[in-house]
Amino acid sequence: MKRFVGRKKELDQLERIWSEDRYKTCAIYGRRRIGKTSLFRKFIEDKRSIVMDLVMGTEVENVRRMGRILQEVSGTVPAGETLYDIFQVLKSLCSEERTVVVIDEMPYLTADNRRAASEIQHFADWLMDNTDSMLIVCGSSISLMMHGLKDRDGPLFGRFHHIIDLGPLELEETRDFHPGMSDVDLLSTYLTLGGVPMFHAGAGDRSYADLVEDYLFEPSGVFYIDSVGIVVSEMKNLSSESMSVLEAIAAGNCRFGEIASRTGLSDLTLTKCLKGLSGMRLIGELHPMAGAPKHPRYIITDAPTSFYFTVIRRNPHLSGPKGGRYEAVSQQISSFLGRQLEVFCRDVFPSRYPCTEIGSWWGAVPVRDDSGRLVRDGRGKAVTEDADIDLVATLRRGNDRIDLFAECKFTRRKASFTVLNDLRKRAESLKGGYNLRLAIVSVYGFEDDLSRYAEDNGIILIGLDCLVGKAQYPDIA
Repeated sequence: MKRFVGRKKELDQLERIWSEDRYKTCAIYGRRRIGKTSLFRKFIEDKRSIVMDLVMGTEVENVRRMGRILQEVSGTVPAGETLYDIFQVLKSLCSEERTVVVIDEMPYLTADNRRAASEIQHFADWLMDNTDSMLIVCGSSISLMMHGLKDRDGPLFGRFHHIIDLGPLELEETRDFHPGMSDVDLLSTYLTLGGVPMFHAGAGDRSYADLVEDYLFEPSGVFYIDSVGIVVSEMKNLSSESMSVLEAIAAGNCRFGEIASRTGLSDLTLTKCLKGLSGMRLIGELHPMAGAPKHPRYIITDAPTSFYFTVIRRNPHLSGPKGGRYEAVSQQISSFLGRQLEVFCRDVFPSRYPCTEIGSWWGAVPVRDDSGRLVRDGRGKAVTEDADIDLVATLRRGNDRIDLFAECKFTRRKASFTVLNDLRKRAESLKGGYNLRLAIVSVYGFEDDLSRYAEDNGIILIGLDCLVGKAQYPDIA
């Protein structure tokens, strides 16, 4: 039997709805492979339940499928082959005994089908008014689920009083899949697989190098197939264009104009692709902080998608015979892990510190010589260079504002004074009167002299133990 990991908060919420709430309707949505089906199946283990697992097909096909499920579960054959007949049987069964009814992958039935959505609406209303049973609907198409549930003119608007937007597992939870992994390998694995349970279950307890070598580059494996499938299934007629957009972003083209130039797409088509990929939560916009340019910079935020397009898709020759794959792409992986560590920290910091705003800074900074003097060109104008700061956050403690500037490092060297000095120069070159605090995140630790200096001068150092949940993040006073 497949192991169930994590999800305590979501299971507790479902149990509260089942035992306490009058309105027992709940919608669960999230990306493919995130564990929606595992969640509701864990919840219904000790309850009378009927699961309608729908498939991609016509309404007629799904109605017949639902009829067969009802016959198998209850022995009752619907009077006809319409949704009305299906829900009449469900009403009868829910009246006889308290039941959890689950409609899995609801968008297969309701997408562009308001009549089917209306049938579900009537059933949900009847269930709440006449029984103590519960209705759960699920879907992997985030955009279709959100549109169906939040469209004020749609039949399902307001019918599902509880919504679970199922996100990735936290890093600490995934340790249960890999109890023998070193902390560095566990972090690397999480930055690559994200918190997608199915990918972690398939990865097993091997080293990160073996994970890349034997699992991620396997063309017939679920990771390899799903990274393309998730785009094709949701973007449909724009799937090829969306794949090109992801390739462009993975190659470092993060501005709209750069992506358009790289892909050759029209502004209208590119806008549709970016909107769709953002709705799927595969990409996101970096939030500009500390006066960074306001025009959007796009990044791939979904870790598995990022690894596929950054490493695997750029090395198609490595999908052949095994052996030497990891070494062949080790430099690309190092760069990938560095970027994903930044994404991870921007996601995690708001849960560790009282952040009111978080993002990154990028722009031009003046070049200085070894003595700290500005370097000027022949006309006396200060020379500048493009630079960035990985993480900038505004923190609030009472009436006090703290501006945190952080650098994230995933290299095999311990962070040294060079990292701190570069961060300080960039932060101090910004105008704005910041209440400045500096932080360094380093997977491989810190040089001793930097650690001593940091302790005496209020520099925040965040190491591997904090990142993997073995130590608390340092306080920012």
